[in-house]
Amino acid sequence: MIGPDLDGSLGLFRQAVAFPVLEFGGFLAAVNANFDRSGRLLEPDLPSLQEALVKWNKRLRQMHRWTAIVFTATVIATFIALAQREPVVWLSYVPLLPLALLLLTGLYLFAAPYALKRRARRMAADVMIDR
Repeated sequence: MIGPDLDGSLGLFRQAVAFPVLEFGGFLAAVNANFDRSGRLLEPDLPSLQEALVKWNKRLRQMHRWTAIVFTATVIATFIALAQREPVVWLSYVPLLPLALLLLTGLYLFAAPYALKRRARRMAADVMIDR
């Protein structure tokens, strides 16, 4: 039975939700919940690692956007350079560096939500097994 114990606390309820999975920044994040002495759920303590991950993702997204702008500019410059009477052929390789950066950051941004969901599920399962 989930309800107040003899001392008025919610002991079984606390055990049942000691490790909730919360939505944070679009990703599932497993965090430890804090309870006061009467068993009431307090605000969860988000680990500093979680906050650092959110900042990292935000910076990486911004870098991805700016790299896309640089890539577009280099492609335009390449078209202009190759349209000249005497084209500068080596300039056609300039867009490859921003393209490679776009590939790497894009793959990370694509895979990150799936990896975080999997990690949150695995952490929740580990906690349930440890009980």
